[in-house]
Amino acid sequence: MARLVLRIAAVIAVGMLMSACGFQVPQLSVVQANYAYGRGQYQDAVVRYFEVIDHEDYRAHVAYNLGNVYHALGESEAALELWEEAERAELDELAFGIRYNRGLLYYEQGRYQSAYDEFRRALQVDSTNVAAKRNLELAFQRIQAGSGVDQVERAERDADHEPSAETSRILEYIRRREDGRWFATETPELEDVELYW
Repeated sequence: MARLVLRIAAVIAVGMLMSACGFQVPQLSVVQANYAYGRGQYQDAVVRYFEVIDHEDYRAHVAYNLGNVYHALGESEAALELWEEAERAELDELAFGIRYNRGLLYYEQGRYQSAYDEFRRALQVDSTNVAAKRNLELAFQRIQAGSGVDQVERAERDADHEPSAETSRILEYIRRREDGRWFATETPELEDVELYW
C-alpha cells in the first residue's frame, strides 16, 4: 500500500513539474506539426502550428515552418508573408532556409530573376550549399535564355539587374572548383524545400 501511495505521489509530482515548466504544450505541438508536415498531413500541421504561433519564443520558427506548409499547398502569397515575418526576427539559423525557399517559389512561378537574387542571398549565408549553387545556375540559365520571364522582371533586368560577364565568370569558376559534385542535367529540377526542424 505504501508503494502504491509513493508511485501515485511520484506521478503527480512529475506531472506538476512538466506542467510548471511549460514543456508539454509548445514543444510537443511543434514536434507534432513537423511530423505531420513530413508525412504530408498539411491540415494537421497547420492546426498544430497555429496552437503555438503566438508563443513568442517560437514565433519566427513556426512562421517559417508554416510558410513551408503553405508553399507545399500552393498558397504562394501566404508562404511569402510568413517567410517575411520569420525573416524580420533576423535569426541566423533561419536566414538560409528563408532565402532558399523563396528562391524555389519564385523559380516555380517563372520569376527567374527574383529566384536568382534569392539563391545568391542564400549563398551569402551558406556558400557551401551545393543545391543552392545548382539552383542559382538553373535560374541563371533561364535568365540568359529569356524563357518565361515576365514583363516586370524583364524591365528590372534591363534596368541594371542583368547578370554581367563577371557573374558568368564567377559561375564558371564555381563549376570548375566543384569538380565531380557540379554537373548539368538534361532536365533541370530544383532541389527540395529547405526545412527547419
